[in-house]
Amino acid sequence: MTPVQYVWQDVFKTASTEKKKMMLSILLEVVYISKDKILVEIKGRLKELLRSSIQREYGNEELNF
Repeated sequence: MTPVQYVWQDVFKTASTEKKKMMLSILLEVVYISKDKILVEIKGRLKELLRSSIQREYGNEELNF
């Protein structure tokens, strides 16, 4: 884990529910919940950052997120 991941993890673990919601709102566009599944849409800029990071690490595999 990177130092930033440790900070987020530590803060999130001890945060109030309101603070957790605020932190998640920075990362997530929307969350859909149905009887069969949960669909989480990551915000556009973060999605592109994750996509490029994963492709660098694992190659040009098809990513579905």
